[in-house]
Amino acid sequence: GVAVGGIYNVPYEYYIIKRTTNGGTTWTTVGSGDQTILQSVCFADENIGYTVGHSSIMPTSGIRKTTNGGLNWSYVAGFTMYVLDDIFSPDINNITIVGESPYGGIILSSSSGGSDWIERLKGTTAAFYGVSFSNSVNGIVVGSGGTILRTTDSLVTIDDSKIKNNEPTQYKLFQNYPNPFNPTTKIVFTVTVPGEVVLSVYDAAGRPIRTLADGRIPASRHEI
Repeated sequence: GVAVGGIYNVPYEYYIIKRTTNGGTTWTTVGSGDQTILQSVCFADENIGYTVGHSSIMPTSGIRKTTNGGLNWSYVAGFTMYVLDDIFSPDINNITIVGESPYGGIILSSSSGGSDWIERLKGTTAAFYGVSFSNSVNGIVVGSGGTILRTTDSLVTIDDSKIKNNEPTQYKLFQNYPNPFNPTTKIVFTVTVPGEVVLSVYDAAGRPIRTLADGRIPASRHEI
């Protein structure tokens, strides 16, 4: 078996991959490093597996692959501004990843074992947290606000009728982008009900620098 995760200790974070060959009695670290906290791992067969995670410090996510049962892992793809939460692979070629971005939920798929990726769904206000397939064509995606999506044709079409695209399902302040070494940046946040919002920027010493929003705003996705 394989378990994934990470350690977050401001301003550092790094991923950890552990492997057991005796039913979990003992575990060996087989991978660690870089600024990523791994969120999910899956295996297409006894040798080929994938893991996905994202950084809490920088707006990046990454996918890693093993071809020898988890002994060694290689980086196969990365995405900017995506928070990738779950991955599922019903066979060695087909992979589906779900998560969220500043623009809403995201579903990514590959039919080439991770060599190429297609955005199957993007821009809903629901964040996607879990995905599972019973075979290569029938799958379920679950997300915030009780969202459940279903596909019966390998994500060619997705039943997203239960997503209320104009109604955010959670209060959230997203990672600003680009960050941090740029003259300008964008800040995205969502509000589920109309109300008073104050959004301020502070320096490392906790001193207020600037107030970006201060007043009543509607329930929606907002960008500053």
